[in-house]
Amino acid sequence: MLRHVRDVAKPDMFFWTGDNSPHNVWENSEEEVSNSLLAVTKLIKEEFKDAPIKVYPCSGNHDFWPVNAENFAEPYENAHLKKYSKAWKEWIGDEAYETMRRWGYFSMDFRKADGGIVQRGSRVIVLNTQ
Repeated sequence: MLRHVRDVAKPDMFFWTGDNSPHNVWENSEEEVSNSLLAVTKLIKEEFKDAPIKVYPCSGNHDFWPVNAENFAEPYENAHLKKYSKAWKEWIGDEAYETMRRWGYFSMDFRKADGGIVQRGSRVIVLNTQ
């Protein structure tokens, strides 16, 4: 599918909205959920590495374990966010990375892969869906 996107659809950008682990939420493990998202991250990086496609990642509510029960009261305490933000840093940049690893959300300029602005003053806002 990613090769088709890269070679046939040829988009300027790719919005990836998460929810990568199986949705059998009471049978999942923390490791399985993290590994699912990180495996898809790796696949996207491999397939798009030489393509002019800007990737905008967003974790879904099923990319945390236990689902819908995470405590975000303290910054930097969420193990999933530490892993995901580090894996996505090259896509989202330093400023968004800092906010992502603290709270799971971020915003950034809406740009193409070549750095060109899509619309002056526009931003991509990624919410924490947990």
